[in-house]
Amino acid sequence: AERDPRPCSALPRNRGAGHEVSSVGAMQRRGNESRCGVLPRNVRQRIKKARRGGAKLVLGGPFRGLLNGLDAGATGALAEELQDLGHITDLSFSRCELGPERLAIIFPTLLSLAHLATLNLFSNNLGRRGAELLAGVAGQLSMLERLWLGGNSLTGAGVAAVVRALKTCPHLRCLDVSDNAVDAVEAVEVARALRNGLALETLFISHNDLGPDGERAIVLAMCSSTTTLQILDSGISGGIVLNRHLAALGLDLAAFRDADNDAILGFLRD
Repeated sequence: AERDPRPCSALPRNRGAGHEVSSVGAMQRRGNESRCGVLPRNVRQRIKKARRGGAKLVLGGPFRGLLNGLDAGATGALAEELQDLGHITDLSFSRCELGPERLAIIFPTLLSLAHLATLNLFSNNLGRRGAELLAGVAGQLSMLERLWLGGNSLTGAGVAAVVRALKTCPHLRCLDVSDNAVDAVEAVEVARALRNGLALETLFISHNDLGPDGERAIVLAMCSSTTTLQILDSGISGGIVLNRHLAALGLDLAAFRDADNDAILGFLRD
């Protein structure tokens, strides 16, 4: 028998009882939803759960977020939904790759989330422009405790802008600005911003090109006899190692040569 020359997608399909559409067709339809300004079904389902009283809205994921490829219309629809979720405490857009244009639509609606304590924007292509947009609203998130901004290419200027804005967030305890293209020169500006007004307990700033001088500036800004810091890149490859900066901290080299970050911070707090 001769092979049918039509591509597989054009061949008729046998559909058994209860199988109204092929899985390929269903996938294509779901993919088209966001392109025509409609939120994907799985996103709508999670919003519905949060609307029923759930404290968390997780639209991110460990490998890929649920909002990748969202168009402006669907992003606007998401922003409208968020305005009705003022009770939620945790919001995650991790790995959604939204970019500054779409986040510019979403960020103003964060102000309606009066109880927001955790905001996860890891890997969203913010760049410096996105950092500036976030800085415009971050200082008004008065209940914010944890902010995750790793992997966004914010640059040192962007990180410093966000940190300065966060000084009006009295409950902020955890900040992640790792992997944000901060170089040794910019690290001094970031250190200056960190020095005044933040009472952080956890800071992640690994995987930036801080260099020895940049690291030292961060260490001196964050580690003193009045520090509240408990975790600084603890156990993270590519992070700041405090026992490289013992002299700058005024600590005895012999006593702390083998001490890890947690032990040194514990000593400084005590």
